[in-house]
Amino acid sequence: MEDKQEILQALIDSNQLNRYFHADVLPDRIPLRMIKGPWYEEGIRLTKFGQPVQFIADVKVKEPYLDVMAMEFSEGRATLRFRYPPEGLAGNVTLEKDQQRWIVQSL
Repeated sequence: MEDKQEILQALIDSNQLNRYFHADVLPDRIPLRMIKGPWYEEGIRLTKFGQPVQFIADVKVKEPYLDVMAMEFSEGRATLRFRYPPEGLAGNVTLEKDQQRWIVQSL
């Protein structure tokens, strides 16, 4: 679970994704909401905008959310498939573990 948590935190903290949140001008994007994908485990704790990330079970919510639809990782490399519907953003992200931190390589 520790790697999953670190990978997800690196994703939501990445400069590449931060520019799409617009939390400074759109207060309904705080707290960050994430869909509980197949990767989800009880006990995962993430923070964004100084608040805990809110994990939700259903994409039918009216509030903005981030959906990480798939996560694969091993041997210091991770690939995630995600979408952020409020901005029409969807794609894949690759992360690599550099010593003890996960770093976004491409988004």
